Amino acid sequence: MSDSHTPHEGERTGEALGHERTDAKMSAIVIFLVVLFGAVILIQPLVFWLMNTFAAQARKSDPVLSPLADTEQIPPEPRLQADPTADMVELRRKEAELLASYAWIDKQQGIVRIPIDRAIDLLLERGLPVPRPTEDQSTGGEQPKASGESSQKQTDVPSDSKDQPQKPSPAAGREEE
Repeated sequence: MSDSHTPHEGERTGEALGHERTDAKMSAIVIFLVVLFGAVILIQPLVFWLMNTFAAQARKSDPVLSPLADTEQIPPEPRLQADPTADMVELRRKEAELLASYAWIDKQQGIVRIPIDRAIDLLLERGLPVPRPTEDQSTGGEQPKASGESSQKQTDVPSDSKDQPQKPSPAAGREEE
């Protein structure tokens, strides 16, 4: 194959491609860098002087505090936590102490706080407490139904067994379809 390339129809030649045929001028790049470096050198002291001037004006405009004034004032709520990890450790320590100690809640009524492990043991021994019947329940009034319970009345239990607990009929537990 030959090294020479003949342009085809519609193909551009080097002149028409639009690229530069010379290198960038080195003197222009050097002049730009010198001006930039000079500007940085001149601006730094100007900014330093300006900041010192603003700080001096701020000190003059601040009121002079009395020597008796409390300089360590607590900011208003809500305050940021200085050490959240230590705060969480302290909170967990206090909660663990509450869960593992005895204390009076109401001495007149005889209500005490007991450790949670002891409360679990007592619950296993005695079982859950049975709620006392209310006045409506003891006088034969209709009890409020829990959600999901049927509103049917029990009719298959004899009416003379008021003292004995009544067992619900098989249909009483199902909703009508």
